[in-house]
Amino acid sequence: NNWPLKLNLSGPIFNDRFRFFNGTNVDYNENFVFELKDNRHTPVWNLSNLSVFQITVSPRNLITGGFLANYFSAPLNGLSPLDPPETTKDVTEKRSFVYVKDQFSFQNGIIAEAGYGRYRSYLKETPQGEDFLEYFPDIRAGNAFQNLRIRGNRDQIATRLLLPTKEMKFWPVKGNHQLQLGIDAERLEHDQNIKRTGYRHHRLDGSVATEVSFYSNGAFKRSNVTTGAFLQNIWTLKPNRLFDALVAGAGVRLDYNRKLDDSIVTPRFNISLMPAGIGGWTRLTAGIGWIPENVNLYMLTRPFDQTAIMKGFDRNGALNGVSFAHIFTIDQQKIFFPKITNISLGLEQKLPKNLNVQLNFLRKRESNGFFFDLDQTLTKERADKEQDPGIFPLVFQLKNGKTLTYDAAEIAVSKQLTFKNDSYDLFASYRRSSARSNAA
Repeated sequence: NNWPLKLNLSGPIFNDRFRFFNGTNVDYNENFVFELKDNRHTPVWNLSNLSVFQITVSPRNLITGGFLANYFSAPLNGLSPLDPPETTKDVTEKRSFVYVKDQFSFQNGIIAEAGYGRYRSYLKETPQGEDFLEYFPDIRAGNAFQNLRIRGNRDQIATRLLLPTKEMKFWPVKGNHQLQLGIDAERLEHDQNIKRTGYRHHRLDGSVATEVSFYSNGAFKRSNVTTGAFLQNIWTLKPNRLFDALVAGAGVRLDYNRKLDDSIVTPRFNISLMPAGIGGWTRLTAGIGWIPENVNLYMLTRPFDQTAIMKGFDRNGALNGVSFAHIFTIDQQKIFFPKITNISLGLEQKLPKNLNVQLNFLRKRESNGFFFDLDQTLTKERADKEQDPGIFPLVFQLKNGKTLTYDAAEIAVSKQLTFKNDSYDLFASYRRSSARSNAA
């Protein structure tokens, strides 16, 4: 059963100087599992609210902002014919995002922007007990093995300055140039408290094949600060016998990550061309850029989390060989800022009868991404120090070396129809992509 409720409210007030919109969505679901006793059901609440506003302080000063909140509650989450109530967990999730931006236009044509954004997330998963989770071939038993509470915070400030267009009359920079520059800074925080028990996999005869258990403390709190600055030039040339329009862009960005204690400079270039003599019916685009990879804070804090120990058993319940402990470590001196190379090509062709065709191609390449690799030297050193002869440590160290290959091609066709003085847009597209990597 599903009961949705939507409520929207918007409008201008104060002589059109203040405009706002508020949308509230409430969704209540009841999922029944008739294969279980008493026709067990799970109530699910999903609530969201979006508010945006715009304040016209003066003709040159505009302030915009918004607030987004989401709430999700699902007791007995995961209930199914193969997952009885004791194996489920109660899930509560909260997310909120608030932002405000102030834009001011000066009389000399300079446009200045400053903004602030704040994101908060909260996730809580509570199992129905503290037993191990048992995986049988036909059903699950026991309790969910994770009791967790995770908070994530992100605060960001950003400023941008858009300078007026300036005409240059000499080669090789003849044309109109517009510079924009900006800086930004953000603070990230990851706060978790996770208590894991473990889980077992059973064979068809019911005997335990493998067992994974966890030890050490899963509660920690870490933060990171990143800063960046960019400079970009948009170059527009006047039409001539070769082209009707030509716009080129070149930019450079500097990023610094405190957790990595490393900085990186990445350039990017793009061009848009409309050849002359064909009435502006064809547009070609191309771009190339080196983009810093978004570094996941949890990956940089993985060594502070709990350690998993994996055991194997024979059909008689005896330990089958040694147990393996998965240990994660980071050497700050051996890692650096990863980056991705993006190349894009595009063709837009206008055809008769209001038909428009677009062809796009995107290529991504990465060769130095982060991944945890089994380090043989560290594993041997840790094994020599291990006091329990029944446990063999496997040490995984964070390294640069993850490769990523991504290619995507897309064709899109659109057409505008007019019927009884009304206009309708028809759109169809097909996209094919492939991705390969040497590490998950």
